[in-house]
Amino acid sequence: MKHLVKKSVNKSWSPALKISLIYSVIAILWVLGADSLFAVLTTNIDALPYFEILKDVVLIFMTAIMLFLLVARQLSKEDIRHFQIIKYNNTLASLIKHPDFIKGDFNGMLNSLTRILSDVLDVNRVSIWKLNKTQTTTNIEALNLWESSKNTHTKGVILSSVDFPEYFKALLHDRTLTFDDVYSDFRTKEFTEEYFPANNICSMLDAPFHFAGEIAGVVCLEHTGEMRNWTIEEETFIISAADILSIVFESSQRKELELTLRRSEKMEALGKLTGGIAHDYNNMLGIIIGYCELLELSLKNQPELEKYIKSIYHASERGAKLTKKLLSFSRNKSTNSEVVNLNTLLKEEQHMLEKTLTARIELQLTICDDIWPIWVDSSDLEDSIINLCINAMHAIDGNGKLTLQTSNKKLSTLDAEALNLKPQDYVQLSVTDNGCGIEPSMISKIFEPFFSTKGDKGTGLGLSQVYGFVERSHGTIKVDSKRGHGTCITIYFPRHAINDTPDNEVKVKNKNSTDLRGNETILVVDDEIALLDLTSELLLQQGYHVLRAESAEQALDILKNNAIDLLLSDVIMSEMNGYQLASIVKKTYPSIKIQLVSGFVDVQNIDSLDDELQEKMLHKPFKSDELLQAIQRLLHNK
Repeated sequence: MKHLVKKSVNKSWSPALKISLIYSVIAILWVLGADSLFAVLTTNIDALPYFEILKDVVLIFMTAIMLFLLVARQLSKEDIRHFQIIKYNNTLASLIKHPDFIKGDFNGMLNSLTRILSDVLDVNRVSIWKLNKTQTTTNIEALNLWESSKNTHTKGVILSSVDFPEYFKALLHDRTLTFDDVYSDFRTKEFTEEYFPANNICSMLDAPFHFAGEIAGVVCLEHTGEMRNWTIEEETFIISAADILSIVFESSQRKELELTLRRSEKMEALGKLTGGIAHDYNNMLGIIIGYCELLELSLKNQPELEKYIKSIYHASERGAKLTKKLLSFSRNKSTNSEVVNLNTLLKEEQHMLEKTLTARIELQLTICDDIWPIWVDSSDLEDSIINLCINAMHAIDGNGKLTLQTSNKKLSTLDAEALNLKPQDYVQLSVTDNGCGIEPSMISKIFEPFFSTKGDKGTGLGLSQVYGFVERSHGTIKVDSKRGHGTCITIYFPRHAINDTPDNEVKVKNKNSTDLRGNETILVVDDEIALLDLTSELLLQQGYHVLRAESAEQALDILKNNAIDLLLSDVIMSEMNGYQLASIVKKTYPSIKIQLVSGFVDVQNIDSLDDELQEKMLHKPFKSDELLQAIQRLLHNK
């Protein structure tokens, strides 16, 4: 604040010094010239004492006039300052009572605040910028720029610390940045070539706003025309306005986090509900598919009956796909993750997407060079992109444009907290359309299962699948939309380090049925009797010795009295589940191989299970060959 005090003193005394200097010059001239004037006016020596008295009276009168001018000017200045302080305080009070401030609506507050500051301070250009930090650079992005002379709000301008290092250095360290003359200040010298001349800016006053103790952005006043000397009152006012904006920003970020948390909890609850249903449904599908395979082997010489079996089998596969859809918005769906280059995938899908969108929608790919790899299920990623593109197509009435953009992003602590992510490297995929946009009240609902704006034409599962896929991929999804202006959906995927790829990500080649036979003893545990019968029959046909248990407790009793080579157990069972059973068997009978199967990946007691069993788990419904190959790999360490 020292420079503010010095500045105030200079501005207060400058006019007083001028008046004093003028008085001093006139007084000296009067004293030096008074005798000469007397000599010109009269030669009467007797009048000299009276003239001396007159000379003193004139000096006293001049002194009185000077004092009057100084006092009058000071009183006038104090009145102006007092009026300004009252006006600024009233403005701050109105900002605190503003509906957007009360609601914590940061975006809504931007339009109002820029206009109010422009009117109160008589500044042509008022803008609010958001600070973004990356690993190598810092930049500010204009969230809202109000120009009163044009009566317009704009946004999107980005200024980088690489181009304006002195300004950013000052921004990160000073409470306010005051530039009476932007062309002579070393902190703004980088702006003088293009930015200031293009916008006719002569003076500037900036004040940062904060979030969680760090600078989140800056409020900027840009005065055009003649140079302006900013007052202490104006600086104090803009600091207070920035503090109010900090409160709104923090409230807005907290609300976004709360909405994200509530949505996540809701999806988690729905995931558990559908997961329980899927478990029973997958058991039924497993029975149907398993017996279809057994019948198909028995009816090879009866093509008509074999055709019926294939129809049943295909219907069951459709049911299995529906189950995956029900599970895809939760974290309970099994994944086949791999290293994916997002750019390559988009290029491969471009032709298919163009055909899907039809000729009325122009598809544009804006691809970042050297995109970082990600670790996702490529099939789910393709489905998600298709779902997002189809939704965008339905939102566009007539001809339109859809842009798919990729980029590498280094999220700072501030940006990561706002997205409920960890501060690290991410790959960003943005899907932007110029369609009708989404009502603000609908944005929080679009990822809910069975929510649709298409009436009977929509299932309401498309975006819920996208949400589930992104959550399973440890990313997040963000929606920006304005009614009548389009929608931008942005997905963040964590950057994948190549050395993080699991060693067991090896594709298993199919084997002939003759390779799948064995003579080992297998204990099959399942509380679904029909599935227990089917699995036992399948293994018996392949030459295995089979022991059966309808519960985990019964399985432990059998293990006490029998030599077992492999335990094949379902996960979801009453009383003791498959995780708990596997944990006991590993400790008590370490030589026994374990294969778990489930139609629903429950997280209960999963911490007691080692990573190898989780990774090798078979997910229902599966084909007979998949089960037999898994058993062969375990028994023979393949």
